[in-house]
Amino acid sequence: MKKQKANKYRDLQLGLLMYLLLLPEFILFLTVGTENILKSYIGVASFFVFSILLYTAVPLLAERKIPIESKKESSIQSGIWSVVIALIVISLKMVLLKQETPKFVSEYSNFIQASGYIGIIGASLQHLYYFAEMVLCCYMLRVFQKAGEELFRYKYIPYGGIALGVLWGFVVHTISKGISVGLYMFVISVVWGIIYLVSKKNRWLTYFLMTIMFIT
Repeated sequence: MKKQKANKYRDLQLGLLMYLLLLPEFILFLTVGTENILKSYIGVASFFVFSILLYTAVPLLAERKIPIESKKESSIQSGIWSVVIALIVISLKMVLLKQETPKFVSEYSNFIQASGYIGIIGASLQHLYYFAEMVLCCYMLRVFQKAGEELFRYKYIPYGGIALGVLWGFVVHTISKGISVGLYMFVISVVWGIIYLVSKKNRWLTYFLMTIMFIT
């Protein structure tokens, strides 16, 4: 009985452990400042390479030991609905924020304006970091979803998206970038959780759409 209770909270504990991987990045950006880090390409390279290794290797190694149960591969229809949801949210974001170009285009332009064409290197490193960060976020989403389903038994609530939205979306982004960004990232995280369920827990499609929505 005690063993079953321990297993019940295992995924919740694992998700919180993954969340702790974000703290070094969070503390570094708060203490040093984003602009100061980006002024040093050596700093950018070393920090992003470390982050990529940490954010991708640890979740993947953890999953080999504790695989997350998933439903069967999603159907074409569920995949189409997932893509439609992502496109609607991206379109609403660009209209409401009056965003003329995707986020990744403007970031490349800013790097080039600041450092010339060598800025392409900095922008590329930054986007590699985004890809790695989304690996961690997608893993957290899946772990928290499984924990929520085991704790509350209702399988149609996006527990993973809500937990990710509170811990990563709202808390981290509110403190680092303000409450408006924090609220936006909370909503986006919940949408990611919905996409995960609509796609019948297709992790690869979920990760792909999460990354596209994050960099657009």
